[in-house]
Amino acid sequence: MGRKRKEPSPTLYSWGINDLKYHSEYYRDNYEDYKGVYGKWTGMMKRALSPKYLAKTPSYVGASICDDWQYLSEFKMWTTDQVWKGLELDKDILVVGNKHYSPETCAYVPKYVNYCFLTKQGGRGDCSSIGVYVVSDKRHPNWIPTKPFSAQVNDGLGNYLALGRYTEQMDAHRAWQLAKADIIENTVLRYMLEPCYRQDVANAIYLRAEMLRDDHANHRETFSL
Repeated sequence: MGRKRKEPSPTLYSWGINDLKYHSEYYRDNYEDYKGVYGKWTGMMKRALSPKYLAKTPSYVGASICDDWQYLSEFKMWTTDQVWKGLELDKDILVVGNKHYSPETCAYVPKYVNYCFLTKQGGRGDCSSIGVYVVSDKRHPNWIPTKPFSAQVNDGLGNYLALGRYTEQMDAHRAWQLAKADIIENTVLRYMLEPCYRQDVANAIYLRAEMLRDDHANHRETFSL
């Protein structure tokens, strides 16, 4: 009578279970895929479960992972059933503000899609509005500009585009809203040509542009994307 194989125990952040290492045929014949899937899985675990990472990146506090993805084999089945190589695992495009990693809430997207939704937190001075920065001159700290608010927008390619200077903070923010909506719509068009294209993801991206235009039309401030 053969010895019963020991059930794998949690080894990653005292929760994640790498059960694939017990399947030598997959590990041997698909090593590059194994490394890639394992990297995506451990990255997700880190963002949700690592105390050190959460201390440095508080925006991930409260993130959770579905029970199935506790096992690397389950995460692998979902991942390898779609285009994923070279892409980023995203949890909050399909569902605005989502913090739960699961097959229903996650998608693999190109980096530029994720980058499109970044909102720079630093450098705004005393201004809290997204896309708006307080104009200052370190050489002349008492200088008061006639148009103290500068509007800038991330173009989704790593560049920040200047949108002019304004007397009122809300006017600068409204300029950002329209510019960001245009950039998001162009991102959708680019994404539609990708091998990883998904209609639900494209719809969710486009929804952000509609939200921005609606906020602009109704003179509402946009607080997040």
